[in-house]
Amino acid sequence: MKSATGIEKLDKILTGGFPENSTILLRGSPGTGKSTLCQQFMAKGLKSSQPGIYITLDTAPDDILKNMKRFNGIEQHISNKNMIFLDAYSWKVGGGKNEVWKRVLQGGLDINSLNVMLSDMLKDMTEKEKRSVFDSVSTLLLYIPSDLVVRFIPILIAKCKQARSTQVLILEEGVHDDEIVNTLSYLADGVIEMKMEGPKRYMRISKMRGSSCSHDWIEYSIEDSGLSVA
Repeated sequence: MKSATGIEKLDKILTGGFPENSTILLRGSPGTGKSTLCQQFMAKGLKSSQPGIYITLDTAPDDILKNMKRFNGIEQHISNKNMIFLDAYSWKVGGGKNEVWKRVLQGGLDINSLNVMLSDMLKDMTEKEKRSVFDSVSTLLLYIPSDLVVRFIPILIAKCKQARSTQVLILEEGVHDDEIVNTLSYLADGVIEMKMEGPKRYMRISKMRGSSCSHDWIEYSIEDSGLSVA
């Protein structure tokens, strides 16, 4: 089974989407649209009645919801029951309060607290297939020693697989040493690289377990309605 990304031509290249219960690493420089791709992936899941957990370290949940509502037909599918945020951002601007649609990490970014909160959220969700986004691993690496992060990611992957969640992790290109990038790429089931060359954007599927899809660079664009492949 596949989890469609909601990007028609990318899903065609992937012969339907990401493998279910897989972990996909998005690598790219700032401005390449990694978060946009994640939000479209989440929106497609909500339209398909798949609940989602969005772990955000870089952006306020309200802003993510605002961005997602530009995708056609998504607003009617967003509810307190089918999409929950793990808010690991708001502590930087004075905290926030837990609500039905979000759980707020208090007092700073801490691996153990993050792990416990995610475990509880996964247990609370239904047994059906679900989706999760981690935006981003790079921000986690800014606050937590890299050796702890590298040990945490396999735990994160295992928890999500056990909970029947297809997950996408974001990693900024050019800010981490090769050992970290190579380790995270090895741990993931799939890796998509994204880059900019002048005004144009390109992506390639450099790894996708269980798939024989093309590894060529393909051009894409970002418009008001989201990311689309040429």
